[in-house]
Amino acid sequence: RGSDTVKTETMADTQVESTSSYQYDSLGRRVGKQSEIKGQSDQKRFLWQGLRMLREESPGQSSLYLYEPGSYAPLARVDQREGETENKVYYYHTDQIGTPLEMTDAEGQIVWQAKYRAWGAVEKLVVNEVEQNLRFQGQYFDVETGLHYNTFLSWSNDEAPSAKKTTHRHTHPPGKKKWVNNPAANAPRRSPWRCTAATSPRSGRVT
Repeated sequence: RGSDTVKTETMADTQVESTSSYQYDSLGRRVGKQSEIKGQSDQKRFLWQGLRMLREESPGQSSLYLYEPGSYAPLARVDQREGETENKVYYYHTDQIGTPLEMTDAEGQIVWQAKYRAWGAVEKLVVNEVEQNLRFQGQYFDVETGLHYNTFLSWSNDEAPSAKKTTHRHTHPPGKKKWVNNPAANAPRRSPWRCTAATSPRSGRVT
């Protein structure tokens, strides 16, 4: 089975803030990551059902994700910890497009709650008793980089540049596949799919 590894450094004000390493399977799905943020290390493994993340594993704990049928909108999460006989079940409360707004436990108590900016970045974690990294449908938040992983891409959901200058360095092993130029803008002239217009995210106008 083919695989790929990407290593990343996140720098803030010329200082290395975090380092991370990501592993992907032959279909481009992330299957593992190791990260270190200010001396604190973390590692996770991921199992998939098609293009939906089914299971997330870290030392001493695993989480099983349940989704709406035929959708990426999460319904519930089942956590299992080493040494505990009973699993913990958490329920997602999402908006109309499937973005998690709250997570409650079996007793109905809110254990995670977030307020978002317009483009999907979390503005404030109102309640953060349980780690919860799902964002827009199909997105997983990487705290070590501040980016959102969406199966084949990682990007920032912040609508405006941060006042704190942050740089992400990505290192690919030699000989591995890399992104090509924009295939839409550089399509053959006879292609009906050639795209030369761009829409401003602020005004909504085509420029």
